[in-house]
Amino acid sequence: MKTYYDLQVKRLARLLPCVAIIAVLLLAGASVVLSAFSQYDTDRAENTVLRVGVAGDTNNPYFEFGMSALKTLDSSRFAVELVAMEEATARRLLENGEITGYVVVPEGFTEAALRGEIRPITCVVSSGTSGMVTLFKTEIADVVRDLLVESQKGVYGLSQSLRDAGQPQADHTDRLALRFVTLILRRDKLYEVTEHAGVDGLPLLPSLVCGISVVLLWLVGMPYASVLIRRDAALGRVLAAKGYTPLMQTTAEYAAYVTVLAPPVYALAALVFFADIGITAGEKVRLLLAALPLLLLAAAFLLFVFFLVRDVVSGMLTAFFAVVALGYISGCLYPLYAFPVAMQTAGAWLPTGVSRRYLAALLQGEGALPLLCAVLGYTALFFAAAVWARRHCVVNERGGV
Repeated sequence: MKTYYDLQVKRLARLLPCVAIIAVLLLAGASVVLSAFSQYDTDRAENTVLRVGVAGDTNNPYFEFGMSALKTLDSSRFAVELVAMEEATARRLLENGEITGYVVVPEGFTEAALRGEIRPITCVVSSGTSGMVTLFKTEIADVVRDLLVESQKGVYGLSQSLRDAGQPQADHTDRLALRFVTLILRRDKLYEVTEHAGVDGLPLLPSLVCGISVVLLWLVGMPYASVLIRRDAALGRVLAAKGYTPLMQTTAEYAAYVTVLAPPVYALAALVFFADIGITAGEKVRLLLAALPLLLLAAAFLLFVFFLVRDVVSGMLTAFFAVVALGYISGCLYPLYAFPVAMQTAGAWLPTGVSRRYLAALLQGEGALPLLCAVLGYTALFFAAAVWARRHCVVNERGGV
């Protein structure tokens, strides 16, 4: 079989220049997409300070004191910037997109609040806003309402109780009010914010980098369809008649396919990995070697598809749409958390999903033995399917699709 392996390597090697060009183009396209996504992710409203205008009755000393406290002491100053302005100015800035929204404080709001009366504050945002703006309009507004209402209930409840008991009110109510203010300003100490990563333990952008890398790996081997897809099984039958079983034929062609697919893949991987990514050269070499099972899996899957069909165009289309569909469902091309929970669980264990998670585990330096076993298991499964497809093609005169 060594002779047959050598011949297959020579046949496939003729396409190396074409495959190298396609690989470079795919890498360039992926780089542009990831760069644009990274810039978009950086410029999103979630990652910028929200400018909110405050209009209406803002000249009251108590209100000005509260605004000053929010700007200098409150933790919300890192996410929200409050700017006092006239309502007409706020409306114009909102229409121009220079502020996220504005609130209108009704006349006499502070005096009414001191009497225990809460007057509604109007919050205005542009139509169609989403993301952090929606969160600000709903969640933050609810929090402010609850803090204000519950604090007033406590202060006026204590005042009423002291009045009924005939006790002095001023000192106790003032101390309780200051206590509430202190708790509100230090509310960031009352809870812990935890940012959950994706299924693979990485933030969104690095996870997509791993996913797109897996999809590119599976797409790079598609040009070899013109050599691996056969319109008839004459050669396979001749080899079988000379004692070369379908298993031996498939093994030789699979080994040759991996041999010619490895150079362009590892050349591109080395080009990316040997940039300054914060790890030593030894770690980069270890990552390149540890990623070999991903190449074996991609080659086994594509070989199975190519053995299953009899037409080059059909084989290319089948392989392409299968790779894109698997990549999409498994979170390689789209955040996995955006799908229903059942689809997230299933997508994480698809071949492309396992490959993405295995690559992410390698980059994080975590234990990847279960994922490695899953990758090798899928490789053996697709290789066995390729052997079956070759045997079906050799034995059955009408084998193939």
